[in-house]
Amino acid sequence: TKKMRVVFLDIDGVLASYLDLKERCEGWNKTKFRDYSVSALNSITTYMDAKIVLSSTWRMDFRDIEIFRIFAKERGIEAEIISYTPIKIGGRDLEILSWLESNEEFEVDDYLVIDDETVGILKNPEFSRYKNVLTTNRFRCLDEYDAIEVMREYNF
Repeated sequence: TKKMRVVFLDIDGVLASYLDLKERCEGWNKTKFRDYSVSALNSITTYMDAKIVLSSTWRMDFRDIEIFRIFAKERGIEAEIISYTPIKIGGRDLEILSWLESNEEFEVDDYLVIDDETVGILKNPEFSRYKNVLTTNRFRCLDEYDAIEVMREYNF
C-alpha cells in the first residue's frame, strides 16, 4: 500500500492575512485568500504529493467537510482535503498528534504542519522544526519563499 503524506493546514495567517481580518469578522464566506499563498500551498502539496487535513479553527465553521472542500476549490486549492483534526483542550499539537493516532487507516508516513502560531507545536518533542513544521508570517502569509524552503530543506 502506498503511504500517504499530509499537510496540516491552518488558514488565518497562512492563506488569509491578519491584515484582512475585517472580512473574516463579516463571515468566512467573505474572507479572501491571498492568491500567492494559495499558489505556494499548491506548489507544496504537489511537491510532497500530499493531501490536506484542516487544523485551523475554521473547522468549527465548516461542520460538513464537503462544504469546506467546495469553498477551498473555489479559492484555487488543488489538493484533496481528506479530514479535520479533532477539537481538543491543550493545543494544536495535541490535536494533530491525536489525528495521526486515530487515523492509522490513512497510513501517513510523512506530514508537514503549516501554521503561523507554532510555539506550542515546537515545544512538543514530537515535532521537529526542520522536518515537520513551517511557520508563516501572519501578515504576509504563506509565500513562494516558504514553498522554496520546503523544497530545499524538507526531504519528502
